[in-house]
Parts: sequence; structure tokens; C-alpha cells
Amino acid sequence: MIARCYDEENHKDLYDHVRGLRGQVMLCAYPNLFITIAPAEWKFYRPYFLEPYLQCVWAGSYLMALHMFFVVRSMWLFLASRTGNKFFKVFEWVMKTEYQGRGTPHWHIAAWVVCYG
Repeated sequence: MIARCYDEENHKDLYDHVRGLRGQVMLCAYPNLFITIAPAEWKFYRPYFLEPYLQCVWAGSYLMALHMFFVVRSMWLFLASRTGNKFFKVFEWVMKTEYQGRGTPHWHIAAWVVCYG
């Protein structure tokens, strides 16, 4: 990302963004947006296929987590499109899956974002 900060020809948005940082260009070397998706900490509508698990929610926790992952990932891919959106532009991003002690997955998204405005 540091090399992109000085590449006016190929990365004009990022080049213009760091011009006002006055020596703090190293801040662009690290992701500036972190999102954690954890099924134990959300209030999310249950899909119809989880009806059998209403009495025993922990039995369907993996399915709930996967459903949430696909919904959030779909929204993220829409926001992180190559053309950007009207609020910000995502230059790079990474998504990682981790498993908690009880075996349920959770996800982390780290991104390099430049906001407009």
C-alpha cells in the first residue's frame, strides 16, 4: 500500500488522499477498517430453514453463522466493488475465518479504505 501512495498515475485517489497527511503516510500501510462478524453477538432474522432449531438454538449455530456470513459477505462485496461507492473506496481487503472455543465460526474483515468528503 505504501508504494501505491506514491503512484499518482495508477492510484490517483490514494495519491490525492495522502497528500494532506504531512508525514503520516505510514498510516496507509495498515488497514483502517476492521469488521468482526460473530453469530453469538447479533440480532439477525432467522432464515426459514432454521425453524427446526428454535427449541435448541445452539444446534443450529453453525448454520446461523454460515447464513450470516453469506449475507454480510454479499453486502461487503457490493460495497467493495472496483468502482467504489459514494461513501468510500476499498483498495484492498482480506477476510479470515476463525473458530471460537465452542466450535462456532466468526469472521474478520480488514480493509484499506479511503473515504470521500
